[in-house]
Amino acid sequence: MNGMMLSEDELLLRNAVRDFADQELSVRAADYDESAEFPWDNLDTMKKLGLFGLTID
Repeated sequence: MNGMMLSEDELLLRNAVRDFADQELSVRAADYDESAEFPWDNLDTMKKLGLFGLTID
């Protein structure tokens, strides 16, 4: 996605989600796959980041 087309708020959101994915999701993804467990703790973190209830214009 081209950052030149995004607003400052959109860039902040994109960077926050990217950092979360890099630091939290990718690190533990293989463990969740192996255990076949749903990563509920990831949802809690996503809630804290405000990623639920987003609207896109």
